[in-house]
Formats: sequence, structure tokens, C-alpha cells
Amino acid sequence: MENTNFWHNVNKILPISLGDFFAGIIFLFGLYLTSFVSYDVFHTLVELFSVIIAFGIFIVIWNARSFLDNHFLLFLGIAYVFISLIDIAHTFAYQGVGILTFFDPTSNLATQLWIAARYIQALSLLIAPIFLTRKINIRLVSGIFSLVVISVFVSIFYLKIFPTAYIDGVGLTLFKKISEYIISLILIGSAVFLFKKRRTLNVKVFYLIFASIIFTIASELSFTTYLGVFDFSNMLGHLFKIVSFLLIYKTIVEFGVRNPLSYIFRSLEQNAETLRASELKFRSLSEKLEKTVTDLKIVQLSMDNAFAHIIITDKNGRILYANKSAEKITGFSKEEMMNNTPSLWGKQMPQSFYKNLWKTIKDEKKNFAGEILNKRKNGDLYTAEIRVAPVLDDNNEVKFFVALERDITEQKEIDRAKTEFISLAAHQLRTPLSTISITTEMLLKDIVGDTSKENKKYLKNIFTQVKGMTEMIEVFLNVSRIEMGKFPVKTEPLKLYDVIENVVKGLATQINNKKINLKKNYKKTLPILDLDKNVMKIIMENLLSNAIKYSEKEGKIILGVEEKGDNIIIEVKDNGIGIPEKEQYRIFTKLFRAQNTSQIKSEGSGLGLYLVKNLAEQSGYSFSFISKENEGAAFTISIPKTTVK
Repeated sequence: MENTNFWHNVNKILPISLGDFFAGIIFLFGLYLTSFVSYDVFHTLVELFSVIIAFGIFIVIWNARSFLDNHFLLFLGIAYVFISLIDIAHTFAYQGVGILTFFDPTSNLATQLWIAARYIQALSLLIAPIFLTRKINIRLVSGIFSLVVISVFVSIFYLKIFPTAYIDGVGLTLFKKISEYIISLILIGSAVFLFKKRRTLNVKVFYLIFASIIFTIASELSFTTYLGVFDFSNMLGHLFKIVSFLLIYKTIVEFGVRNPLSYIFRSLEQNAETLRASELKFRSLSEKLEKTVTDLKIVQLSMDNAFAHIIITDKNGRILYANKSAEKITGFSKEEMMNNTPSLWGKQMPQSFYKNLWKTIKDEKKNFAGEILNKRKNGDLYTAEIRVAPVLDDNNEVKFFVALERDITEQKEIDRAKTEFISLAAHQLRTPLSTISITTEMLLKDIVGDTSKENKKYLKNIFTQVKGMTEMIEVFLNVSRIEMGKFPVKTEPLKLYDVIENVVKGLATQINNKKINLKKNYKKTLPILDLDKNVMKIIMENLLSNAIKYSEKEGKIILGVEEKGDNIIIEVKDNGIGIPEKEQYRIFTKLFRAQNTSQIKSEGSGLGLYLVKNLAEQSGYSFSFISKENEGAAFTISIPKTTVK
């Protein structure tokens, strides 16, 4: 019993059964024995058998062409029938057969025909995997093969311009040997190409065709060494050719005739099994189908009545579905939208925006999210938050796009009103706070009279708190300026080294208080750049103060600046508490502070990184970060190197 199970498992793994394997060995051995009787008989049997297989492949595939889910095998079937025409001529031109020897009594004619057939076979195997995912124009392909075969015959028999491949008494020519190696390289390329496309094939079919290519390569290499047409390497090459044709036969005839549902009709297999199922199973399937239809109706009903604007398009952006909210928000009817594109209500953003959108969803096959300005049918502009997701097929190719829009015009207006209010309030508070700050400072310096030691302590506390409030108000003002598009950016030639050093000196007290080990990886020779001094000060102060704030005592901070190509890269790296992965997506939102900041007593507005990101992008800089909780964070600014001479 165990022995039976062993062979059963082996049969499941192998692309051919053990019975077929041993039958093939016996068949090849039988052919080999015929060579002892007459090599001409051996050669004729091998070639005629190959021709019969080639015609068999074509007949099976041609009759099954309307059922094929791809044209890979159909292309091979057409190719092999034309290859067999040259192989027939090769057989008749063989010296022992003598039918075509009146054209050329030497072995050159047969060798020329052989090499021509193998070139066509190798190129066909290389091209064939293309048609695993597309269909062919049968007339065009047949016409091309006809033209190629006719050209081969004309060049050999009529014009006699085909290069000499064999010289009696000398052996193979350089052309013949080089050709065999070129053909082998083409076949290796076809094997690699097929391997890359293997997921589109039945596993056993892939193994069989791959093995056929390997044996074809072995056959070609065998034909590079013989001196006479009756040499052993010549015979071995013909046996390898038989094996390669047998494997193709196994693929096409076995899977296409004996077991068609497993390959040619595999897309219908589940339906056939369902038809053969019991009535109970059919009822169960019907119930499931009914439930699926019901679920689909519920999904469609939900989409139709969803608050968000939802559309589905094909891979070229043509609208296939639009819900009621899409009609309500854009003002266009479903009929107007169908087979149109979202540009119907779009075209309000810069071209670069749409270019980036298409690159993300179509080329990179990723989701896209952002804000967009659109125009309703009545001409009113509105702001929408959009999310576009590509839907991929089994081959990882884009099939559809699903887009959701949410009209946030009113929300944006509310945010703008809040921003304007904060800006106004901050301006109103800044003046009295400045007065309090100046007065307190005067009292601390005994400018307006003697102040007791105890009162100075209170005044110092007031001064510190007022200074903190003033800094906070300045942050609020900067945020409101950015959001209202009123943040002034004025560049001037600045020494980058001086800008960075001034920020570091300004934070010296914080660095010393926590005994931070600050390592400065930059030189005095940093270039002069066109920069906004205020913008750079805000960016660097926030990045460095955050690194200090969220580092433990005696922590380490690395401030690095280097030139890379056309950019200056500034990196602030610490070994502090880091940012939890699940919260990193929120790091640049307003008022966000990670939960783990509570473990370090530190104050913050939650606006620093929001400011940094917006100022960096507004200035044309790239901004990124990497972080791991309890291991620190690294923030990077990339500034285009516009050096002032």
C-alpha cells in the first residue's frame, strides 16, 4: 500500500506520468536501434515523426481555436506547421533519401534547411508567450510565416544565396556553428520569457513547454560538434529533437484532447461540474446566487444613496457608473456622465496635479488622495476631497478605477473663518503681551525702582510665561498666514552655514539643560543659497527643538548637511522616543501629538511639524521622515541647490 501511495505522489508532481515516461524511453531506444540497421532509416523516421507531430499540433489547436482563452498555443500550432514544411524538405534533401539531391548532391542542402527551420522554431518560441495575454490576427500571422518560408526556399533553391552550412570532407562551417549558438541563446531567452509569464499557464503545461525548450537547446548544441552526418552527436541531436516535439505533443494533444477541461476549456470547468452536481447542490448554489444578487443590490442601493460622490471608470477614465450624489454635487445627470470622463467637471487644477494623479493610480497602481478644485455644471467652483483607487485583474493590470469625492467647500470656508479669527485674536493679544513682557523685563532689571528678591522670582515666572505665550501666538499667526496664503516668502543670498549656526546657538540653553550630545556633520564651506531667512529659521528651530524635546537626558542628536547632486540635504536625527507606527500618518496634521509624548514632560502646540511641512512645500523643498518607537526619528529636508555666484 505504501509503495502504491509513493508512485501516486510521484505521478502528481511530475508533468507526465511514469507510464508515459518509460514508454518514451522505450520508443527512443527503439529509434536508436534502427540506426544500427540504417542511419538513413533512423533519420527519416525521426524527421517524419516530427513532421507528423507538428501537423497533429496544428490540427488539434486549429479546431479548438474558438475555445482558447489565449492564443499562445494557437500561435505555436501555426508556427510548427510551417516549420514542418521546411523539415520535410530537409528530410528529402538528406543524402540517404536522395529525392532532392539533384539540386545539391552534398550534405550542405539538408544542413541549410535544418538551420533555417531551427531559426524559425527558436524565434517562434521566443514570441509565443506574448500571446498568453492577447489574441493574434490569424491571417496576418499565417501570411508572415508563409512569406518567411517562401523566402527560405527561394534563397536556398533558386537564388542560392543562403550561407554554406556544411562542406563534405571538412564538416560544419563557421556559419553553421555560430548559428547553433545564436539559436541556443534565442531559446534561452524564450525560456526566461516563458518563466516570467508562468502564472498565466497551467503548472504542468508550463513545465512541459519549458522542458521542450531545454531539450531543443540540447539538440542545437549537439549539432555544433559533428564532423559527419552519421556521427553520434548528430544522432543524439535528433533524439533530443524528438523529445522536444514529444513534449509539445504531450502539452497540446494530451491536454487539448484527452483532458480538454484541464487546459483548453479550463474556464468552463466549474460550470461543467456544477451541471453534473446533484439537485441539492444546485439548489444550494441557487440560494447562494440569489443571496449574492441580493447583496449586490444592497451594495448598489448603498452606493446610489451614499452621501459621497462615487464613480467607477474603465482603465482609460471613461465613466461606467455614477451614483446620485455625483449628480447632485456636479449638477450633471448620469446620462451626461456615462462614457465621459471626470474632466466634465474638472480641469481646474494645474496640469502637474493630473499628471501626478495618473502616474500614481495607473503607472504605480497605488491609491491617490488629495484635495481638488472642480466646477459644477452651473459654473460654480467647489473644493472636494478625493480618493481614487485602481482595481486590478489577476495579471495585476488595471481594469477599473473607483473614485470618491466629498464636497468640503463649506468645511473649507469654516476653516478659513476659524483661521481668520485665530489670526485676528493673535494680533490683538500680541500687543498687550508685548507690553507685559517689556514691563516685566524692566522690573527685573530695576529700571523703574528697586524690586525685592521674592518679587523678582514672581516677575521672572511671569516673564517666562509671557514669552511662551508670545512664541505660541507667533506660531498661530504663522499657521493662519499659511492657510490664508499670506505667508510672505522673500529669498536673498544667505550663507547656509551661518543660518544653521545661529539656530543652534539660539537653542544652546535647551541643549545644555538636557546635556544633549549634539554632533554637527557639516562644514563652513556650505554654499550660499537663495533662501528665506525666516522660513529656514522656523524649519530648523522646529526640527531641532523637537529632537531636543523628545530625547532623554544625555541623548544624542546628529545634525547633518551634505551636497547630493543638485540638492542640499539637511537631516536632523535623534535617538529619542520616536513616533509609534500606527500614528505616523497623522504627524503633519494640526495639533497632533503622539501618545508616547506623555512619558517625557514637555510642552508643545502640536503645530511645529505642520508648519515645517507646509513651509518646506511652499518653498519647493522635499520633506520626509523615518521613525521607530523608542529608537528615535530622522527628518530630512532636500533643498534645490540654486547657488549664488
